[in-house]
Amino acid sequence: MTLLCELSIDGEPVPKARARTFQRGGKVMSITPTKTRRWEDLIRLRAVQAWGGKDPYTGPVCLEMTFFCWSPRGDLSNYIKAVEDGIGT
Repeated sequence: MTLLCELSIDGEPVPKARARTFQRGGKVMSITPTKTRRWEDLIRLRAVQAWGGKDPYTGPVCLEMTFFCWSPRGDLSNYIKAVEDGIGT
């Protein structure tokens, strides 16, 4: 396997939080919590920088992740989901 891209994101990892769903004016709306959205935006920014302006990968992708958490919240799958959503897999 060839390493095509490596990302290192500084800061405390944020697990994916459930979107808040509500009704306004007869329409159902969902909003991702601010902390989750900011973390995913940072991951997306670092991924785009690492890709060097190239198109994101297409086809199968293998992800290897290491999280360093000072005060873990949530389960591992929520940390992974935030990364996947941030890079758009």
